[in-house]
Amino acid sequence: MLHTQFLLRSLVTLLLVSCSSQSPRLADTEVAPDAVVSAQREAELDDFVLGNFTFVLIHELAHVVLSEKQIPVLGSHESAADNIATVLLTSGEQFNVRNPEKFRKFAGSALQAFDKSWQMSTDMNQAIPYWDTHSLGIQRYYSILCLMSGGHTNNSNLKLTRSPDLPPSRAAGCEYEYKQALQGAKWILINYGLQPGQVSGAKARFEYGQPRSLRQQHYLKLITEQGLFEYTVNELTTRFALPDQFTARIMSCRRPEAAWQPEKRELVICYEIFDAFEQIYFAE
Repeated sequence: MLHTQFLLRSLVTLLLVSCSSQSPRLADTEVAPDAVVSAQREAELDDFVLGNFTFVLIHELAHVVLSEKQIPVLGSHESAADNIATVLLTSGEQFNVRNPEKFRKFAGSALQAFDKSWQMSTDMNQAIPYWDTHSLGIQRYYSILCLMSGGHTNNSNLKLTRSPDLPPSRAAGCEYEYKQALQGAKWILINYGLQPGQVSGAKARFEYGQPRSLRQQHYLKLITEQGLFEYTVNELTTRFALPDQFTARIMSCRRPEAAWQPEKRELVICYEIFDAFEQIYFAE
C-alpha cells in the first residue's frame, strides 16, 4: 500500500482520491496533449511545475527521514512533512541549500497549486475527502500561506484565486507558527542528522523510467539539467546517516502521485504529476 499520496485531488481524469493497494506501475492510458504556449508563459509554466515537483519531493523525503530515523511526531505525519517542505523552501539560507531564492519561488508555486486545485475541485462539485490522512487542500493552502507570512516570504506577485491576506485571528499567530516549524526542522537535523565523526550512511540509487510524452520528457530534461532530483535526494543522504540504501525513481504510473514505500525501500515520483500540474497551471 502506498505510504502517502500527494496533494492533487481536483482533476477528474488524472487525480484519484482513494489510496491504492498497488504499487505504481506503467500507465496504460494516454497522457494529456502537449501544450503549445508562448516563450514567456513556457518559462512561467516550467517554474510552476518544477517548483511543485520540488515541494512534492521534499515532502516525500521528509517521510523518508521521519520513518527511517524513527522520529516521534505528535500529530499528523502529513502535516509535519508539509511544514518541513515549506520551511526548507522558504528558509533555505538557514539550511545551507543552494539557490535559496529559487527555493522561495518554488514555495510560491506550491501555494498556487493548492489554491487553484481546491478551486477546481469545488467548481466540479467533487466530494470532499474528510477521511483522508492529509488535511483538506484548502487547509494546506492556508497553513503554507501562514508559514510563508510568518517567515516574511513575499507572496504579493503570486496569481491566486483568493486573497493572499489571512484573517487577522490567524495572521496574528503566523510568526509563532513559522518559528515553531523552523525550530522543529532544525531540531530534527541537530538530533538525528549526521554527527561529528559519524560515518556517512547509505546513498540512494537513482532510476529513471521512460517518459510517455514530449512534455514529460521536457520536464525530465529540466530536472536533470538543474540537478533538482539527485541534488535534493543526495542532500538528505549526506545530512542523515540512513541505515540502508533506497531507490529514488521517476517513472510512469497509473495516476499522478508520489510515494515513499518503506517496505520496498523506494521513493517513487510519477511522471503524471507533470501533466497534472500543467492542467492546474492552465486552469482558469
